[in-house]
Amino acid sequence: MKHRADPSLQYLSTLAAIASHGSFSRAAEELGLNRAAVSKRIAAMERALGVAVLERTTRHIALTPAGRKLLEGHEEAEMLLLAAVDEARGTMSSLRGSVRVRCEDASLAVHLIAPALFDFTHASPGLQVDLCGGACLAPDIDLHIIDEPPMDRSVRVLGRISWRFYASEGYLARHGVPTTPQALAQQRFVVPASHDRPVPLVHEASGRVVVVRPDSAMTSDILGVVFELVKRGESLGLLPNYLACGATAAGALRPVLTDWRLQHLPPDTLYAVHAPARYQRAATRAILDHLASVCAVLA
Repeated sequence: MKHRADPSLQYLSTLAAIASHGSFSRAAEELGLNRAAVSKRIAAMERALGVAVLERTTRHIALTPAGRKLLEGHEEAEMLLLAAVDEARGTMSSLRGSVRVRCEDASLAVHLIAPALFDFTHASPGLQVDLCGGACLAPDIDLHIIDEPPMDRSVRVLGRISWRFYASEGYLARHGVPTTPQALAQQRFVVPASHDRPVPLVHEASGRVVVVRPDSAMTSDILGVVFELVKRGESLGLLPNYLACGATAAGALRPVLTDWRLQHLPPDTLYAVHAPARYQRAATRAILDHLASVCAVLA
């Protein structure tokens, strides 16, 4: 006996594409349809469900609570199905398919995550990895630097984030090596805009606190700008370890004032948010393991 597909399920991929792009037109382009066909699919889905799945205004398209719940269930079912396909093929030890990784921190993505994923992908010919920023629907792995992980999701700690002052060897040769926080007043330095205020530093051994006032510092809310100025030897700068670790290992940068740390640290842990283990494909688990090994330098 043949059964007609339920429109509320048949067009889930259409709803997912609209949610991902925030546009009927761009969703239609992805699906190889015209805009009218996409609209008809959503109308058929909403008639079958008896509720709206999208909120539409002239400037904005967003999922309704019902639409969001439907897509979450679809994503969970899809993960289970893909894991079952892996197991049925007997490929749990080989890597294939597509894994989507989201990293909203552009500097982290450029300097640490992207190189790690690029090398891993090219060592696994059957695997495709998509690295995206904020506009990314249903990532398999979601990377966040936060204080506390979400309580309702499975997470893995990848590394600890710390901030220090760094400089190039060329800069230190020209301007000298500062040995106390007060010596920063005689230095050219650049800091992230979020640190454009008096910065309390704590001496690791004694616990003594000294406040540094970066009144003459250049600031930028683009962390990559801070990194480039420091790497080029233009200034001393305040950087997180995930930006500085590669350049430090290569001898391009050197930490200064290593006996001192920031008293008030930004969120200090890099978490990978992911599906529970029973929903994970072999490729997702392998990428999580690889990222954990790469981020071990942040310990």
